[in-house]
Amino acid sequence: MVLTGIEKQKLLLQMLDKFDPASSLWRTIEVAWVMDVLSELKVCGLTLDLGCGEGNISGMAFKSSKVSLVGLDNWQELLFEAKLSGVYKSLVLSDARFMPFKDSKFDNVFSNSVIEHIEDIDKVAEEVSRVLKPGGLFIFTVPSDKFGDYLFFYRLFKGLGLKRIADWYKNKRIALLAHYNLHDKDGWAKKLDGLGLKIIESRFYLSKGVLSLWDLIAAFGFLLKKLNLRGDLLKVSEQIQKKIFYAFFRRLITEKSLNNDSSAGLLAIARKLN
Repeated sequence: MVLTGIEKQKLLLQMLDKFDPASSLWRTIEVAWVMDVLSELKVCGLTLDLGCGEGNISGMAFKSSKVSLVGLDNWQELLFEAKLSGVYKSLVLSDARFMPFKDSKFDNVFSNSVIEHIEDIDKVAEEVSRVLKPGGLFIFTVPSDKFGDYLFFYRLFKGLGLKRIADWYKNKRIALLAHYNLHDKDGWAKKLDGLGLKIIESRFYLSKGVLSLWDLIAAFGFLLKKLNLRGDLLKVSEQIQKKIFYAFFRRLITEKSLNNDSSAGLLAIARKLN
């Protein structure tokens, strides 16, 4: 099942209620692709949400799936919010590199824009393989290796011939976002193959234009915070932003599947071999 345009617009409205405009654009496109995959694969059973945060993403992505969710995160504050969401069967405070679960416990492991932030990714992948049942699925989303090259200000400075400034901006942005793992499909396949996890399908989302717009809007949001708006003025600003961005974004969230060389986002499905 592929989400209709109307369903994606409803998803966008939900995102705008929970996230800043830049994140809403990214997450709407991302979660729409995840929901399509979950539906097509008929994902069910006990599922670990690795890096669950406050539960907003899985609460939307899995709402039509027959799964029982266990959330894991290393931030206690986020787990408190996740508990209030009612999305999870249970919640665990833990480092993803040292999961407190028995071998072969889960039918699936899901991770949405999390594992790119973990430095010791080989240890995380090893743990994912350990806790998955044979034949189980590891479904994850990550920014691709193209992320830095598609940033608006990197492209702007590079286009102006200011390559040193462009490279500084790209490296600074990646460092601030703590993106330690930016790989293409083949790079992720190599990391997982040795652990008995084989990527069986990859899908690509977030075009160059969308990623550039995300970077520009994120910078705009940062500037608004620096202006330090207060009280009613802040509420008015947020409401105006929501209406403007909804009208603009709803034309962008229907982007079609991309190829590996034009995508800033990767959705991968790996299966644990017997």
